[in-house]
Amino acid sequence: MKARLSSVLLSCLLLPTGCKNGGPQKSDAGESPQAAAEPAALVAGPLNQRGFAGGSGLRPKVAIRVDQPLPRDPALNETRDAVRALRPDSGASRQSLSFVAHLRMPTSPALAREANAVTIDAAKKRLELRLDGFAESAHLRITLGSPGFLFRWGTELRARADLLGAIIITPAEEDAAMPYRVVPHGAVRALLNERRVDVAPLSNASVKDAGDGPRRFGQRTRRAEVTTRAGKATIDLLPVRDLGEGGALLCFMLLDWLAAMPNETVCKVDEIPAYADFRWSTRGGILFEIDSLERRSDSTSLEVPPARARFEAQAPAPLTFSLLLTRVELAALHNVAVEVPREASDAAVAQAEGLQVTNNSDELRVFFLEGVPVAWLRPGAQLVVPALLHGRYVAEWRTFLGEVRAEAKSVVVPGVFESDTKAK
Repeated sequence: MKARLSSVLLSCLLLPTGCKNGGPQKSDAGESPQAAAEPAALVAGPLNQRGFAGGSGLRPKVAIRVDQPLPRDPALNETRDAVRALRPDSGASRQSLSFVAHLRMPTSPALAREANAVTIDAAKKRLELRLDGFAESAHLRITLGSPGFLFRWGTELRARADLLGAIIITPAEEDAAMPYRVVPHGAVRALLNERRVDVAPLSNASVKDAGDGPRRFGQRTRRAEVTTRAGKATIDLLPVRDLGEGGALLCFMLLDWLAAMPNETVCKVDEIPAYADFRWSTRGGILFEIDSLERRSDSTSLEVPPARARFEAQAPAPLTFSLLLTRVELAALHNVAVEVPREASDAAVAQAEGLQVTNNSDELRVFFLEGVPVAWLRPGAQLVVPALLHGRYVAEWRTFLGEVRAEAKSVVVPGVFESDTKAK
């Protein structure tokens, strides 16, 4: 019985059908205007901040510049012969893999006595940080599939195998050109964390081969422990036959979170990171985990940049804050209203409605109530959270990727709640 079960699990990645939750599943059934632009030249050497010289089956990659549009995608509409020319050891057909991953924070603090667990669980589910991915021999596309991110639902990150870095594509109205911005390697962490394309100082990571990781999707994984000044990540890499560099592009993106240079001993051809546990040097953390994946035989648009995309060198005017919950959800966080006695000095505050929150730190912060992300605010921003029932709530501030997580505190509504002046 065990042998038969192992055989079924192993078939998940070897057959055209896919895997979801560990079992076999049925499969889901011009020229770019940026052709004249040139990326930054590749500097000689195995690894450097201007490019990646390749190795271990990975092709060389030139670094891209934030102030220039990308050149035409050479892998656009690859034929079987073109795929074979780019990777002579690959199969004749283009192999593709779709996956769904999530980002998960550590456990939330205990709830206030009046908290409505049903509403809270539903709000967490709606805002869970889902990543819808598609990878193949020379491309990676990740769609932000949740309103819980700091960007519009449906925003995409795309990367291709001949370039070091990525682009971010903002959803556009029907028939309108999609704006895209260039995200150099070293800037993805700041992009997700603060909505800014700021390149962090990169360093060579310390990499430890930790042997075999746990079995995922019926396959044995390879475990790597990666350490930089920013923190440490334990990464489980899953072998996927004939995937090419699509999984390595995702691996590079995860190394970016650690401000690490690309590393060919961690990121390899025909592998994809299925799990990564990040522990920041500030003692915070976040988990990345692929929850489902499947082989795909159909084609999809992975062009980088898309033909209808419009390059933007300058960032749009920054948003000051964004409220993530509706008034109905906010009102339903507690079951009943409770009037809390106040000191005389708080009398003026008690006359206001809602909760006035202020981000006094020097970085973008996410404000949580009862363990639910309620809003994000830029440094110095102030927001009145409306519709809350009167009473005591459990409140806290975090950075998006969890490097900073302030101590949870009890806050009274109506009232005022401010973040710490500096990050801890």
